[in-house]
Amino acid sequence: YTQDDGTLRVAFVVPSLQNTQGSNLWGMNSPYMTTPDPGLLLPNRYTWSGGTLVTNTASNALQIRGAGFTNYTYNALPTNTKETVAFRIFNYSFQNAAALTYDVYYQPMNSGTDQPDITKATKIASASDVIVPAIPGRSNNANAPDNWHDASFQWTTPSVAGNGFLHIVLKYGGTQLSAANDSGYFEVGIYDANEFLGLSGANAINANALLDTRAALEADGAKLSVVTVMTDEEGNEIQGSLPLDKPFKIAATVRLDGLPDGRSGLPIVKVNLYANGIPVGSKHIPYLASGQSRTIEMDYDPSDHAEIVKLKSLKVLVFSEATGFKRNGEDALSASVEIDFAENKGGGGHKGSSGCNAGAAGLMGSLAALGAVLRTRKKRGV
Repeated sequence: YTQDDGTLRVAFVVPSLQNTQGSNLWGMNSPYMTTPDPGLLLPNRYTWSGGTLVTNTASNALQIRGAGFTNYTYNALPTNTKETVAFRIFNYSFQNAAALTYDVYYQPMNSGTDQPDITKATKIASASDVIVPAIPGRSNNANAPDNWHDASFQWTTPSVAGNGFLHIVLKYGGTQLSAANDSGYFEVGIYDANEFLGLSGANAINANALLDTRAALEADGAKLSVVTVMTDEEGNEIQGSLPLDKPFKIAATVRLDGLPDGRSGLPIVKVNLYANGIPVGSKHIPYLASGQSRTIEMDYDPSDHAEIVKLKSLKVLVFSEATGFKRNGEDALSASVEIDFAENKGGGGHKGSSGCNAGAAGLMGSLAALGAVLRTRKKRGV
């Protein structure tokens, strides 16, 4: 699947999935040879720890990849908008799967720390009990039909701006190999288009149009800030020198304050991670409410980046797509934290994008925060 920064990520590549060489996983004795296995695309169910593939216990384990909207990018949509949601259902087995159905639920986020929890979600009756036709099993035959089904349903967004989770639950009536891939979620952000361009109804803009206007935030006082914390694979905060030869996590807490004219929030806030100036990760927040904080976690594993022989610096850059971000940093609502290892083999100092020192050199566990104020510009129309 493709990450937010355009990187194509492949977890496993198996040249010949079905063979007769006695493999317990892919051979004639494989359970995939006897039982269908329909499921959603949940590549985060497992993660690497110390070179071993283990079950992911984090909240993103059931995050659906490849789900999104027909007319809106980054899962950010205006309020009161009817839109088509598209996702893919796979059959991971070699055996054909019978027809099935699925249900859809929506869970609003009441705070920036809410986690996906289907018990707090409400079933969307109009999008549930949808019948999916039989899905063929996998095959080595190039002319065989695809082992997936592209599903879709109509959903009308809430009338109030904010974030939420769409949950999808598959219901298979027959025997299946595993139900572990039968339910998942993805986050959506709902913004009020009237706060940006004064448009509503049929004239409501989509996210792509919003990127070009920059009319909404051209006022003093708007500020993004970011705070970073480094942890090891076990989740322990790194207090001393950073082990540059081992994987670690970067938790970036992003906060938005001071939006003018009572605007409620920003759609499409991106969090990018750079190592030695090279992009190594990117995530986005579909919608960030004013006065709200969100924490985004990203991993750095040296074994994944052979092009980086020696880690000299890390940079976390946060910016809003809604302001028409430019690479030179001008005319952007942005914030960044940079950690420089050049003078210290272990930890390094935190530096802000304005050149201010935002932390003590050598102390990786310290926090660094920097907010950049949006410059006043003359309001443009579309």
